[in-house]
Amino acid sequence: MRRAVAVLGILALALAVGALAQSSGTFVSVAEQAGVDFRPFLPTLQGPVGFAGAGVAVGDYDRDGLLDLYFPNTYGANRLYRNLGNFQFTEVAAAVGAALPDDTSHGAVFFDYDNDGDLDLYVTNTGPNRLLRNDGGVFTEVGASAGVDDAGNGTSATVGDYNNDSWLDLYVGNFSRADEGPDDDTVRNLLYRNNGDGTFTNVAPIAGVDSIGHTWAAHFFDYDNDGDQDLYVANDRVYGGVHDNFYRNDGVNPDTSEIQFTDIVVELGLDVLRFSMGAAVGDYDNDGWLDLFVTDIGRNWLYHNEGDGTFREVSEELGVKAGKNSGEDLVSWGAQWFDYDNDGLLDLFVPNGHTVIGPLRAFVQVNLLFHQNQAGTFDEVGADMRVRKVTSSRGAEACDLDGDGRLDLLVSTRDAPVLLYRNEVPAENFLMLTFQGTVSNRDAVGTRVYLTTNGVTQQRLVTSGGSTFSASDYSVHFGLGDARLVDQIRIVFPSGRERVLSYVAANQRIHVIEPGGR
Repeated sequence: MRRAVAVLGILALALAVGALAQSSGTFVSVAEQAGVDFRPFLPTLQGPVGFAGAGVAVGDYDRDGLLDLYFPNTYGANRLYRNLGNFQFTEVAAAVGAALPDDTSHGAVFFDYDNDGDLDLYVTNTGPNRLLRNDGGVFTEVGASAGVDDAGNGTSATVGDYNNDSWLDLYVGNFSRADEGPDDDTVRNLLYRNNGDGTFTNVAPIAGVDSIGHTWAAHFFDYDNDGDQDLYVANDRVYGGVHDNFYRNDGVNPDTSEIQFTDIVVELGLDVLRFSMGAAVGDYDNDGWLDLFVTDIGRNWLYHNEGDGTFREVSEELGVKAGKNSGEDLVSWGAQWFDYDNDGLLDLFVPNGHTVIGPLRAFVQVNLLFHQNQAGTFDEVGADMRVRKVTSSRGAEACDLDGDGRLDLLVSTRDAPVLLYRNEVPAENFLMLTFQGTVSNRDAVGTRVYLTTNGVTQQRLVTSGGSTFSASDYSVHFGLGDARLVDQIRIVFPSGRERVLSYVAANQRIHVIEPGGR
């Protein structure tokens, strides 16, 4: 049940920025020192999609203001690392009921499905998926009673309020088993409508989004700026020659009283047969329209949103097409847009790693970091920034784990220690924002944030993301370059209600509560 919110306001907490001047100048690998000692182990194929590995979810499950890390595991117990501050973590999954030691897990997402102020946790499995209800920092598994315990081959899950009823809905990607053939329709993707009473209903067939599951990642985002959530689904062509799905939200169908989606992937020119592994959404050129990056084998794709209902593929001209290293095809997974040097331009991290296991397990690959320059093109700087780790990587999340205004980097792996990079890149000014919905969903997922300074408007989306098997926290980060004062921040909540802040000082974290309420 939604809690009544009586007090609306903006709470700001200034963050220390003196540490920005004292840094190594690069990212620094700190997983071992931080206590994040998880190493996934794949002795054999674990389930139909076990070869692919698993991801990571980021969220403040105990509401102490520090981001915690959840790692699904395809072999053995899942891990939950509680953030103690100062880049120190302790593993607590078993103690709080989140270990799931008998499951074969792949993906996870934190989200407040019951609007009670606690982040709950959904975990995708080979076998029944799990919904872990958060009761004050301790989890109770309620997947069956909530109606979301699908027993397919769950890969990635993403959340969004697709019908704008104030409750977060859940889209779950599945991957059909190779031994059942490309046309096996028993394993399909699911759209769970949140009923607002602790239960969900799968409406994917009615809504038109129940594609045969060859899915690695999915992402809700409003590509056409019409105020509702559209849905992109990244599919692997390896079985059945399927292409991706791009579902436009067309509003309520009067015949079904349910939201109707229309697949316009062909109309948009995105119907390329590829090994789509992951997707990242962001307005990289600050033109007010969300762009789409899709990972593949051998090359990657950047689709510029033209603002007229179409996309244009620009990966080669902007320098992010690279899908080879030393002549070898890179297998790219969960990409991430983020401004790692606070210069006001989005950069791009692309994790890579082969799927071959057993005798050929040495097929590890380098990760790539693309820095956006002032001309709007990208330079690959992974080696210089010390993130070009040779491993087999999967999901990636960028988040501020120590509150210094710089986005750190977290990478899930397959059969290797996970990667945690502390951002020590010299950076200038920043702004961090978190949100609370009152009329909209409690996590304010789907909120659009427009920050204007020095005549340039940056845009961020509150989202759980589309990184393979993985999900981000619900804060947004802006790099401000040399600007110490922001002219304006315009915040558009999913309900359509807005809040505008003017002349905001840099280098602070601001919590914004949606105006209105119940």
